[in-house]
Amino acid sequence: MRITNKERRRKMIPLLELKNVSKNYASLKSLRHYIDPSQDVLKNINFSIHSGESIGLIGESGCGKTTLAKIAAGLEKPTAGQVLYSGTDIQKFNFTTMQRVRKDVQIIFQSSKSIFNPYHTIGKSLRHALENFEDLSEHEMKNKIAAMLERVGLDASFADRYPEKLSGGQRQRANIARALIVSPKLIICDEPVASLDFSIRKKTLDMLNELIREMSLTCLFISHDISTVRYTCKKIAVMYRGVIVELFSLEEGNSLKPEHPYSRMLLNSVPICHPRQRAERRPIPPSCFGKEEFKGNGCVFYDLCDCKQPRCADTTPELNELEKAHYLACHRYSL
Repeated sequence: MRITNKERRRKMIPLLELKNVSKNYASLKSLRHYIDPSQDVLKNINFSIHSGESIGLIGESGCGKTTLAKIAAGLEKPTAGQVLYSGTDIQKFNFTTMQRVRKDVQIIFQSSKSIFNPYHTIGKSLRHALENFEDLSEHEMKNKIAAMLERVGLDASFADRYPEKLSGGQRQRANIARALIVSPKLIICDEPVASLDFSIRKKTLDMLNELIREMSLTCLFISHDISTVRYTCKKIAVMYRGVIVELFSLEEGNSLKPEHPYSRMLLNSVPICHPRQRAERRPIPPSCFGKEEFKGNGCVFYDLCDCKQPRCADTTPELNELEKAHYLACHRYSL
């Protein structure tokens, strides 16, 4: 089958792209006692994801991952920069087009308990999601809800249950069903298994991976746990203090060998049982755990870095390509 130039160009355009996106909450007076309004939660984020990709975003709590997810889904507006959906700035979309984007981009939040109305059954909550985007008969609605519940490993009878009657794992599966029932193109998974017991995390991840393959979904998987992201994604972006400091690929058998000092700290936080592999880890010197505060200039990791240079204090490193499919924001590797 011959691919036309138009189709080829369409495939080259990212499904979702963030260009120089920054976000701060200086306009929210109620938050000024809790955060510094002069500090950006996100700082000049440049990030893209193509159809069919699964990209992981890792970083510690409070680094801006959830804010990025909400901006990517159109739930919040950036203070600066653009969010492009299929090459078009979503700020230029009218109401009808924006509704289609909200259908195409769905978020699976960490807390399934706060997602569902406690006074509505699971079936009614799924029905509300469908009614927002599709015009179905009563019979079609019931069949689609039952089929979606079964696809996430729940019996169709769960449609008549209330959220409080479900276990944490069952409620999170229903949360996944709520996001997928509208047939999105992109799902943003914001710590989807962080609140689950370790015994059921793998089962939930296996189920989610299978659905991503079956439905040909594009996925942005957000977590503070690098081992969880690694289980789901072939590309990983590392965020620290609202900045993406490294982006690398695990495709084609590439091993996980991050170069940024912060990425190495995250990797070293994953327990390893094998003594030889544990001994081969590059140690992080104690100087990495400093107490200095970030002044807003230079590298965001300057106060904790064990290999800092004088220019790191006042010059922000750019995210440059270190090697194929490996990008790094560090002055050690810049020209």
